This record gives sequence, C-alpha cells and structure tokens, in this order.
Amino acid sequence: GPSRLGTRQKHVDRAPGRDFSSIDELLREMKATAMHTKPRLLDVVALLSDVPAHGLLRGQVGTVVEQLDGAFEVEFSDDEGETYAELALPSDQLLVLHHRPERAA
Repeated sequence: GPSRLGTRQKHVDRAPGRDFSSIDELLREMKATAMHTKPRLLDVVALLSDVPAHGLLRGQVGTVVEQLDGAFEVEFSDDEGETYAELALPSDQLLVLHHRPERAA
C-alpha cells in the first residue's frame, strides 16, 4: 500500500536535507568535541576548514614548521616533498594527527 511518508526520504540516521559525507561528519564531530590538542613543532596536522585563498581544502595534511604568536606556520607538501603552500593558521583550524596511540598520563 501507499507509504505514510510519501516522497520524503526514509533515512532514520540522517536529518532531512542533511548532505554530509562520513569524512565531513568525522571532522565536524572532532572539531565540535575539541578532540585535537594544541599543535607542536613538527606535528602532522589536518585542516578543519577550507582555505580557498591558498587552494587548500578541509582534510588536507601538513606539518607544523614554526610556532608563532597565536598561530602555527604549516607547510603543505606533495608526495615528492615539494612545498605547494605554507601559511600561518590558528590552532582551532588544525587537527593534530596521531600515528600511534598515546599513553595515558
């Protein structure tokens, strides 16, 4: 028989009109819950938002190369190690990536 929901999408795990990928969701959740720590020199970090002026997209990975007053100089390099962008970013725009588990203090 006809559905009571009509043509409305039948996704119980997503709000209507919500159109984010799983990566978008993960980054939003991480940013919202402040799971990232303050970056340190040589930390590998990911962007939490686009930086269109430099052609950078949320999720791109770079390395902290300098700690500045209130910001971090981050270098973005290609697979051959050639730098394609380097700019100062505030810590709230960066997610520190961890390659192995950190031990509890």
